[in-house]
Amino acid sequence: MLTHCFFSLDLSLVVVSAIDNFGKTTLVAIGLLFDEKIPSYEWFLRQLCARLTQGQHIQSVMTDQELALKAAIKNIMPSTRHILCAYVLLSFDLKW
Repeated sequence: MLTHCFFSLDLSLVVVSAIDNFGKTTLVAIGLLFDEKIPSYEWFLRQLCARLTQGQHIQSVMTDQELALKAAIKNIMPSTRHILCAYVLLSFDLKW
């Protein structure tokens, strides 16, 4: 799950992709949020889970270091494992 801010529209783009059993990446959902706050992310995750999971549990979610998204994942999907993107980890390591 990645986020990107469109400054001209003042909206945040959320892109959700998944890796299937064959190792192929698939675009799952796209959302535009008015802000990057916990209630907005919680709303998006509720909508995502209601439409995609069909009663199944999402095993893991990979994100950047967005703290509000991390909190929303913990609130809405407490048994889901949260993983940081390798690119984020490597770029953080290079800064030190």
